[in-house]
Amino acid sequence: MYYFYNPKTQYENLGDALIAKNLLTILSEKGSIKLNTSSVPSKFLGIIKNEKCEDVESSLVFLLAPFLLRLKGKQVGFVFKPGHLYGGGASIGGLKGFIAKILYVFLLNLFGVKILKTGVSIGPFDGLYLKYEKYVSKVSSFYGLRDDYSVDYAKKNNFPNFQRIADLGYFHEESSETEKTNITASRSICFTFRPFSSLKLTHKEQAIKLALIIKEIYISQPEIKSISCVTQVQRDFEFNNLIIKELELLNVKVEQNYLYDINLESYNEVANIYKSCELILSNRLHALLFAAEYGAIPVAIGDKIENFKVKYVLDDFEGCYFFLNVRAEIHTFGQINFGPDSLKLVKVTPHVFL
Repeated sequence: MYYFYNPKTQYENLGDALIAKNLLTILSEKGSIKLNTSSVPSKFLGIIKNEKCEDVESSLVFLLAPFLLRLKGKQVGFVFKPGHLYGGGASIGGLKGFIAKILYVFLLNLFGVKILKTGVSIGPFDGLYLKYEKYVSKVSSFYGLRDDYSVDYAKKNNFPNFQRIADLGYFHEESSETEKTNITASRSICFTFRPFSSLKLTHKEQAIKLALIIKEIYISQPEIKSISCVTQVQRDFEFNNLIIKELELLNVKVEQNYLYDINLESYNEVANIYKSCELILSNRLHALLFAAEYGAIPVAIGDKIENFKVKYVLDDFEGCYFFLNVRAEIHTFGQINFGPDSLKLVKVTPHVFL
C-alpha cells in the first residue's frame, strides 16, 4: 500500500508534530508513505519522518501520483491531516476552493483510492465547508472523530460515516510503563498556557490569576520539589513568561523555562522534561497528552466551552484526569489531592484504524 500524506501545518506547534509523527508511525506498519515536502521545513520533517517515508518535492506530482499508481494496479491511500476542523466556505477557499477540493476527492474515490481521515475534531461548520466535510465522510474508508463533542456534532448534521477513536497524541511508541514507574521520585510540576479569549481580563491579569493557581497547587503538594515551564507553541512564550514573572513576585521559583524549537533534538528534550513531571498544568491539549504519555497527571485548567476540545479528548482517560474551572476561587485549587494514590492513569489503547 502507498499512502499519500501532506504534512503542511503549524510547524511551530509541538502538538502538530506529535500527532503527525504518530500517524506516520502507524501508517509505516502498513505500507510506504509519500510525503508532500514542498515548502515544508526540513527540521519539521526530521521530527515526523520514519524509514518508510519518501519525499515528493512537487505538489503537482504529489496530487497526480495517486492516480498514476492506481492505473498501474497499485493499492493507494490518501490520508488527510488530523486536528480540529471548523469554519465556513472561506476556510476552504470559497466556491472555487470547494469545487476544486470536492472534485479531487471525487476523483480519488472514482479511481479506487482509499480515503482516510482520522484524529479529527469537527465543527462548527457552515455553508460549503459543511457540505464538503460531509462528502469526505461519505466516501472515506475511515473517518475517525477523537471526541464525543464531534460525534454528537456529526450525528446532528447527518454525517454518513464516522467512528469514535482516540486522539493520535495518545499513541507514542517510546513511552513505557518502566519510564512511568521510575519517574515518580522526581515529583515536579510543569505548566504551559495560552491566554484565554473568554476571560474578561488582560493578559497580565490572567497571568496573575494563573500564577496564584500554580502557587496554590504547588504549596498544597509537599512532595512536589520543583516547577518548570515548557512552551510547546512558540506564540505562547510571551504569555508564559508573564506567568513566570508573577510567580517570581510570589516568591515561587521556576527552575526551568524551556521553549520548544522546531527540530528533533528539541522535541526529545521536551519529552525528557516530562519524564520528571508529576503534574502537567495547562489549557493546551497536546501538552497535557504528551506529558501524560510519560506519566504526568493531566490537570487541565480552563473554560469548558472555550477549551471543549481539551475536556472531551481527555475523557479517554476514563475520568483519570482533572479539568478545573479557571474561574474558581484560588483557594479551591489547594484543596485537591493530586497524589499518586488519588488516581491511576489509564493506558489508552493505541490508535489503530487500518
